[in-house]
Amino acid sequence: MKTRTFLLAIASVAATLAIAQKPPLTHDVYDGWQNVSGNTLSRDGQWLMYGVNPQQGDNKIHVKSTSGSAAYSFERGRGQRFTNDGQYVISTIVPEFLKSREATRNKVKPADRPKNNLLILDLSTGEETVLERVQSFNLPAKDSGWFVYRPEPPKKEDEKKEEKPDGGLDQEQEEEKEDEPKKKAGHGKGYTIVARNVATGDEVSFENISSYTIPEGGKAMIFARSPEGVEGHGVFSYDFESGEETALLEGLGKYIRVVPNREASMVAILTDKDDYESKKPVHSLYVYNAKSGEAKRIAEEGLNEGWWIPSGSSIRWNKASTRLMFGLQRKPSDEEPKKEFDDEKVSVDVWNWNDIELMPQQLLRVNSEKNRQYDAIYEVKSGKVVQIENEMHKSVTIPSEGTPQYGMSVVGLASGAGAT
Repeated sequence: MKTRTFLLAIASVAATLAIAQKPPLTHDVYDGWQNVSGNTLSRDGQWLMYGVNPQQGDNKIHVKSTSGSAAYSFERGRGQRFTNDGQYVISTIVPEFLKSREATRNKVKPADRPKNNLLILDLSTGEETVLERVQSFNLPAKDSGWFVYRPEPPKKEDEKKEEKPDGGLDQEQEEEKEDEPKKKAGHGKGYTIVARNVATGDEVSFENISSYTIPEGGKAMIFARSPEGVEGHGVFSYDFESGEETALLEGLGKYIRVVPNREASMVAILTDKDDYESKKPVHSLYVYNAKSGEAKRIAEEGLNEGWWIPSGSSIRWNKASTRLMFGLQRKPSDEEPKKEFDDEKVSVDVWNWNDIELMPQQLLRVNSEKNRQYDAIYEVKSGKVVQIENEMHKSVTIPSEGTPQYGMSVVGLASGAGAT
């Protein structure tokens, strides 16, 4: 009995010493903890990719075969993606954490800070291709072997201003120059993008791009071009397989929204090119049809009086591509607002016991209501435009499948709500 008691006492002392010898948990220990994120399978299920991330520092991306022993890894990956065929991984490689932190603390100019690179990993060989100074990349969901990346612009070196030559234009030349169209202030020059074939490494550069998109199938790219001068503005498509570039719509103006359908057989284009020189230009909505090879301006007869298409119009196709939906707003008044002096300004909130919402709620909704958009529909087959929403019917729901002829609207009433 005494022997058993003695052994238990020794075990208790040993356990106490073992606990006492364990290091305490500090912030340094927390910083060493890691987490796993971004688990992704390739479409064929042959590869698994995941990231191991420290609390602070550089992460590591691991790519492992699900049916063999092949495994690869690389550091500082962001936004990594498998290609559609599962043969490659494309990833942004961000700068080292310590170098970025040092640049931030030293207030280094953005142009001189460390830049992202782009990694292309060949999973069949493990070969890595690194493209330096790349801002971002775009790999469509079902790529056809091509992706697009945007390189960093070259650093602007300090250059001495060249002296203007003596002499100027005569009066006739000055008058001709005044008559020439000019780009408006704020209508800047575009950037450069590069289309690259992931397997062959073939590249095609595109200059002066203001926006671009790659439809789901990944067979073509649709882009808007904004050169420095007045020539060459428009929306174009580029076929990756044939290398052919096609003009969809051209003319001096801003091409604000370019929205293709899934197959890129039709492209909706929102632009101010028809009223470019106005202070408050009216925006036109065009639909390009690849079958006819023409861009048709949508007629505005179906819009209620006093409505227009704003620059931020929400444009989307239905699944069958038989309808195009877009957002409308009340056209702003052309009258200049009356100038008010600070000592004359009065702010009054008027309450009414019949109000459905309390005044604080009404005030919170002011901006959202001011920017609210109301849907209209363009029927591709008939070419008709129908405005389906207004202040009375603010939200009309239409099924996305097929081409339904009816929608549902919930209308707010003083005593509740009703549906029509």
